Amino acid sequence: MITRRILLAAAASTLVLAACSNSDKEATPKVTVENVWARQSPMATDLGAVYLDITSSADDTLTGASVPASIARTVEIHEMAMVSNMGDSGMMGDSGMSSGGEMVMREVDKIDLPAGTTVSLKPGGYHVMLIGLVNALKAGDTFEVTLTLGSGTTTTATATVRETAPE
Repeated sequence: MITRRILLAAAASTLVLAACSNSDKEATPKVTVENVWARQSPMATDLGAVYLDITSSADDTLTGASVPASIARTVEIHEMAMVSNMGDSGMMGDSGMSSGGEMVMREVDKIDLPAGTTVSLKPGGYHVMLIGLVNALKAGDTFEVTLTLGSGTTTTATATVRETAPE
């Protein structure tokens, strides 16, 4: 009888530990960041943009980014989006698309990262916006970009400044 109780207690402990172990793995997704680059600054601007490919092993969101204060004062996540020209209202149609529409840049709260899917931040779409550049970004320069996910995970990657987008 005592042996049976000991075996049952051991089995229950194993199940609890296995459950904790699995939830810990799911709570901290593996994040891969590749192809990180920033566009060389055009003349007379204090704005810049960082582009990259990001993949998370679990469903997550990109909720923020930062760079050292020596690079830019403010960092935001932006997207380029098509909005319709609807007179003075400035309202966007349901789809965001309309004949006579225009591309605008706007800040977003998050970018969805579906599990196992690479999400590309690229020119004409989502990007990390650098506002208040301390110095112009010059081709060949590098700097660190830290990305924050909704899960609380952070990851840091090195951005290389380029004259043109990589092919």
